Amino acid sequence: MKVNPLIAKLEKMGYEIMFFDKPIDEFAFQEIKKYEDLPMVNCANKFDLPESDIEKKEIRCYFKRFQAFNQIFRRSFNQTCQKCQNK
Repeated sequence: MKVNPLIAKLEKMGYEIMFFDKPIDEFAFQEIKKYEDLPMVNCANKFDLPESDIEKKEIRCYFKRFQAFNQIFRRSFNQTCQKCQNK
């Protein structure tokens, strides 16, 4: 399998990756909720990736940096923009 950035990040964070590449594996995964007392998560579906403290600080820094732009954007496109928010 080709290197996937998400898989590389999960491995770097210490997660074990199990590849289910056969059709029967999808059915087996639906029945197996835990493996060696650890919860199993399908990373092919959308899920929340835990962030490190450093990543959280970087995100807060970006929000502060672009807060003025966000306010200008809201004022400029108030009539046409339905929703403009920080995450």
